[in-house]
Amino acid sequence: MSGHHIKVDVAAYSDDWLGFERAARICQTTPHVTETGYTSEGFLISADPARLSEDRTAFDIVVRLPAPTWTSQPLLLPNVSASLYGFNILVDNMDGFVIFDSVFMRSMGKPIHIGSMHANNVRLQNWNGEIAGALTSSNRIDLYAHNGAVSVNASLLAGRDHGNTHAETPTVIVTTINGAIKADVNLLSGPRATTTIVPAYKTIFHTNDAPLIVAYPAAPEHHNLTLFASNSHAPTTLRLPESFVGGLALRSPSPYRRPVVHFDEGTDKRGRTLQVTSMGDDLMTARVASRGGVHELQGGSVDARAIDGALDLFL
Repeated sequence: MSGHHIKVDVAAYSDDWLGFERAARICQTTPHVTETGYTSEGFLISADPARLSEDRTAFDIVVRLPAPTWTSQPLLLPNVSASLYGFNILVDNMDGFVIFDSVFMRSMGKPIHIGSMHANNVRLQNWNGEIAGALTSSNRIDLYAHNGAVSVNASLLAGRDHGNTHAETPTVIVTTINGAIKADVNLLSGPRATTTIVPAYKTIFHTNDAPLIVAYPAAPEHHNLTLFASNSHAPTTLRLPESFVGGLALRSPSPYRRPVVHFDEGTDKRGRTLQVTSMGDDLMTARVASRGGVHELQGGSVDARAIDGALDLFL
């Protein structure tokens, strides 16, 4: 394989080769130049399930990317798209070797597992299967699972540019239907973040009938974090960065399951304070301030809703 080419290996396994030859198709698309000047080509693999039993035939598809040398910068690839129904999607540890501008992957009935990947835009979808892995992005991570759990270690890079895409507010969105969410979100800043440009991040999580757990293990000392979270009929646990300051709006329509804020001003390393600004039947608002007041350029926002489920927020 040339160091400048992508290689795709396709292997088929079947105990009914006569039926396989009648029902299966493997086609390579004609290469064409995109509007941005890149050459695009792909593969189409199909098997008629009415003519070929699924449990008697299997495909193994391996995409091999050119690896940079130890002294070169990571390879920048524009767009990768894969829709593989009934396939396990497995991505090796690629962070540090390849940076994608855009990645879209869709599966059904099988898991999507990412070792590690760096892409400006990542969109993963799965039906009746889980999504798990480590993702790094300077723009947007969008994960959706229907009847499947999502477990992700996401790193959002503010103030960095790679390829054609850049967003002022790097964002992660995770949505599941009847699937648990466990997310560790690292908030990272690049060289453009200064004392006058506070990095901003947006994180959105929605699920139902399944636990929702979100934590922020790493964050800049000064940052603006926006968090939206909603869940129903299952517990929700949110662990904010230790440097978070800003407003809280915690909603729970059940009078028997009030939101709980876990915070000890006496032991807080940064000397933050918590002031409850309102307490209603289904809404509690509060303000987290740093020692000496909130930095004029700093102030995040948390809006969390729990219906018939516990809501615990840790500062």
